Amino acid sequence: MQISVVIPVLNEESALPGLLEALLNQTRPPEEILVIDADSTDGSMNIVREWGRKDQRVRYLKGRRGGCGIGRNIGIQAAACEWIVILDCGMIPIRSWLESLEETQQRAGVHAVFGTCLYQPVSAFQKALCAVAWGSRPVPVVPCSLFHRSVFNSVGLFREDLEAVEDREWTKRFLEHFTSRCVMDDAVTPHYDVPGDIGAVYGKWFRYSRCVVRAGVLGDAQAVYFLGIPLAIMAAAYSWKVAAGLIILYAGLRGIVMPIRKGVSFVWLIEPANFVRILTIASVIDVAKALGFAVERYHMIRRIGFWQDRS
Repeated sequence: MQISVVIPVLNEESALPGLLEALLNQTRPPEEILVIDADSTDGSMNIVREWGRKDQRVRYLKGRRGGCGIGRNIGIQAAACEWIVILDCGMIPIRSWLESLEETQQRAGVHAVFGTCLYQPVSAFQKALCAVAWGSRPVPVVPCSLFHRSVFNSVGLFREDLEAVEDREWTKRFLEHFTSRCVMDDAVTPHYDVPGDIGAVYGKWFRYSRCVVRAGVLGDAQAVYFLGIPLAIMAAAYSWKVAAGLIILYAGLRGIVMPIRKGVSFVWLIEPANFVRILTIASVIDVAKALGFAVERYHMIRRIGFWQDRS
């Protein structure tokens, strides 16, 4: 087995050295590392080229702005190896990661092995965000996963019109074709790219939600926001007691029940400072989602001419 690692990059000069070092020091190193730069304005391009001069396995490729899907597609098409690993900046795989992916593939005899990642918060804000968004358990993701080239021939490449959720949309197509996926539970990949303030959280989930609508995924979640929120507002307007009950219900679900289901400690959750942070972040995420869904739906209606004069 020969493996190409594909990494889309945009302004990642601080993350690239550690990531490239971690890849080259794997117990089973890759045959090539393709870094696709989406017109970075920092020193990312120079870092990749410098590493490439020291080790010919590191290759720089020119990409363009528009989302990770574009860089991944360029890398997949340019890869010299039949086996391709997708990786994102912000991830620093442990030394046995690539070896574990290969061993899992050989043991299972499959054409795709999904790796798992675990977000690594540092600040109290980031810890609360992780409790709301991802929990404290590793989750299978497209980045840090291994695929045979034939998988992309069968499923297709990543959609390039999506700035986010392109991996979720691709996974949906993968499961429609293969019906199930092989997941490697060991050699979890740490993920250090965690938003650090409310503004970044709002922007990330607003963009995410708009792309969800365009991608046609998470239909149940969209229904909750389009139907559940208006109904809750009307019920709250009817009676202050109903409003108080809905607030308590929301706080219990978003602040305790849902994080516990994602593996977060109950004792940690009920600390007052943590609980307040979690509810604040959850509220911002939900507002961003609701607005993102609504804005993109509005633009979709405009694009199909719903509001045009049909007389």
